[in-house]
Amino acid sequence: MKRIGFCGVIVSVIFALSLCVSAMAAEYEGRVFGNDTVHTLDIQISDRKWDKTTENAKDQLCKKCDIVYDGEVLQKCGITPQYDLALTTVNEADEDYYSFLITFDEFSEEQTLFGLDSMLLDNMCTDKTCMKSYLAYNLMRGAGAKAPLCTYVYVTVNGEALGLYLAVEGIDDSFMERCLNYNKADEGSIRGNVYKPEMMSVMEWDTGNKRDKLNSVIEILSAQKYQSYTKGDRVCIIPDALEIFIDRKNNIAEAAKLKYVGKSASKYKAFFDTSTENVSRKAKARFVKALNNINSEESSEDYVYVEPQLRYFVGDTFMVNSDGYAGAFCHNYYMYESWGKLLMLPGNYSRAFGAENYNSIVRSLFGDKAPYLIPDTKNAMDMGTAMVNTPIDTPVFGLPMEDRPLINKLLSNPQYLNSYHTYFDEFLKTQFESGEFEKLYNGAYNNIKPYVTEGKAFCDGTDFEASAKALHDFCNLRARSVRYQLNGTIPATLEGQKNDPSKLVDGSKVSLDTINITDMTTGYGFTQEVIEDLIGAVTDDNTAKNSEGFLEAVSGIKYHPVKLYRACKVLMGVDTVRYLVFTTVAPVTIVLILIIIGVLIIRHRIKKSKAQQEKEENEAKTEE
Repeated sequence: MKRIGFCGVIVSVIFALSLCVSAMAAEYEGRVFGNDTVHTLDIQISDRKWDKTTENAKDQLCKKCDIVYDGEVLQKCGITPQYDLALTTVNEADEDYYSFLITFDEFSEEQTLFGLDSMLLDNMCTDKTCMKSYLAYNLMRGAGAKAPLCTYVYVTVNGEALGLYLAVEGIDDSFMERCLNYNKADEGSIRGNVYKPEMMSVMEWDTGNKRDKLNSVIEILSAQKYQSYTKGDRVCIIPDALEIFIDRKNNIAEAAKLKYVGKSASKYKAFFDTSTENVSRKAKARFVKALNNINSEESSEDYVYVEPQLRYFVGDTFMVNSDGYAGAFCHNYYMYESWGKLLMLPGNYSRAFGAENYNSIVRSLFGDKAPYLIPDTKNAMDMGTAMVNTPIDTPVFGLPMEDRPLINKLLSNPQYLNSYHTYFDEFLKTQFESGEFEKLYNGAYNNIKPYVTEGKAFCDGTDFEASAKALHDFCNLRARSVRYQLNGTIPATLEGQKNDPSKLVDGSKVSLDTINITDMTTGYGFTQEVIEDLIGAVTDDNTAKNSEGFLEAVSGIKYHPVKLYRACKVLMGVDTVRYLVFTTVAPVTIVLILIIIGVLIIRHRIKKSKAQQEKEENEAKTEE
């Protein structure tokens, strides 16, 4: 194996050791991210710039502004709307309540907020509790992962109220200095590269055989696929649906899973195109080599920062972050690379704590129309129990462990698995069994309750009490299940739990729906009108309010072109509808037009022939 050089080895060893000790406290840790109160942040910007920023949010224009944080004034900062699920929701709601990235040194070099380079202002609009991300980042740090700091802030624009936000430490130089042993003042210090892969952006709709895919949807929604399930079986509709519609086997999507797809750096655009820094050819080669190792039989020590990576998986697995690396969509994480070694950093946790499950999403999107689209799976494990007892040794959501090679490689190694269990034990003792979680939860709840209930947050305050309680209950039941898994009372693998579900912690009374996203249906690209249109197109008041009733109506839509279009638009995606138009409707239309033209030509010729015949007969009579 080719060595990276003596100096490189020394630096790498020093860096690895630094990850195992507590990070040096930064000044901003207490002054900016103190959690004993809700901080204040005023964005001072001209009305013209603010309107241009919000009205063109999709373009993510960075505009100059001043920031006043708890009375501390910083001039010439940058503010940029963040285009994501939350931004889509805000666009449809016709509001200015976007998430923003604030960069303090954007227009004034070396300027910081007590050492902080940047912060994300998260509007939490897809979280009824307004606490999921706050708890998640704190629990990740409690697990020993390298995670951003966060705190609540009340944001105003030129003194006018905007609302309650979660301020999150940016994955920037200041974070690198605090957590990853980078020293910006030292020219010889290695910063490393940070990537944020997004599998969703590289997925392609796979139209395939349209009727087969529609039949597959019907099979799922009618519960035919799950008829033989028992209380030991988990229903994973999201991965099932993705297998039907989305091409997740292309090279770029496979790379987002950390699979090795070849030597060419062009196959890893999911990473390299997301870096805010220029990625050198050597850095790309190091990254590709590390992925090759992760997918091989070699030792991981030279290519992965093993201890902090295991601690990351402890926190991520505890929170059942099925919208992260271990989930069906494989995103919402950062990947850090330095000296050819990799380490995951936390991303978005708005759908953690079991919220990324089919039933909750459909109920959130479709409201009282949801029964049409939720199959009857009463013989299978209920969703609350399934999420509360997610097995810690096989935490990949609805897919084979091999489909997520990094977590599979680490947890299939007996030594690493033992360390992983040790870190999990430490986590439960320090965060839950010590009472620390109760302090964390109660502090956040008491701080934000006045803002949420008085309508100063983006989510609906009427749901806050029930949602917050459900989140609290989920976390405590999850801690109990993990403790039982560690001591062997409950199996820690999916197969073990399937064979012996009787000892699982009962999570059936946890209302996952209430801690899922708000009923802002536009977050998924739907509007209420589209939903009503779809359901109304294939059902009526006499249709049974269940999936069989919906499917009975759907099965007949082939006789109704408008209904087929509307159903396919939701069930199979806009691209598929276009595919239908260009491969079915368009050719048929062309044929019909040709037939009509042919008929007109024939009619014209017949008419002309008759006219000619009549003319000849008249001429003959005249001659007589």
